[in-house]
Amino acid sequence: MMRQLLVSLLVGALSCAAARGADERTLIATLEGEADWGSKYEACRKLREVGTEASVAALAPLLRDEKLFEAARDALESMPYQSVDAAFRTALNETDSARRLSVINALGVRRDTGAVDLLAKLLGEGDPEV
Repeated sequence: MMRQLLVSLLVGALSCAAARGADERTLIATLEGEADWGSKYEACRKLREVGTEASVAALAPLLRDEKLFEAARDALESMPYQSVDAAFRTALNETDSARRLSVINALGVRRDTGAVDLLAKLLGEGDPEV
């Protein structure tokens, strides 16, 4: 009886993982396709919950998108992958002053020690917002 229960739980967990993977691929396709802003925003929101490292490459370019920046940042910030830190570091030089502050905050939340030199350099650039 216990064995059947464990097998059922394992099968259920594997089924859920497979469904999440399929869902993630659909959400990534939405971000990379010609979907409207609302659909892409919703995809970012859902990837915050189900996204894996596979989502990072689709979300990172949205850090340069004026409308989808916050949704992409929120999704990425919640992910525990080093590739996210790299995406935020890249975004430091590719965003305007207002969004740059948000990226700096995300790097702080993530405690990315690899960004220290980049942040020090920004301090020397004279941007009063930084």
